Amino acid sequence: MDYDPELGDNIEALETLAEMGYLDKDSPAFGIALKWLHDGEDELSTKQMAIFDKYVRPIIAKTCGVCGEGIELPGLPNVYISQRQLCSYHMYQFNKDD
Repeated sequence: MDYDPELGDNIEALETLAEMGYLDKDSPAFGIALKWLHDGEDELSTKQMAIFDKYVRPIIAKTCGVCGEGIELPGLPNVYISQRQLCSYHMYQFNKDD
């Protein structure tokens, strides 16, 4: 199996969000989020999808407050830390002015 750096970054971000208290690593929701990362949304059962929609999607489905683009999963820990809902481009623009 080939190493997928994007998958690795996404898993790391999900684990960071769990460490930050946004997801419980021991919960079914965390396991379902990992399955979603590995296999995609189409592979989730109806019950898994309901859990994903209730517990995971609200945490990971964020859009940039400036451009409206979706914020990629690896950028979400910074969004929660900074309390600025910005995509990586706009986060960079905001931080470079400091």
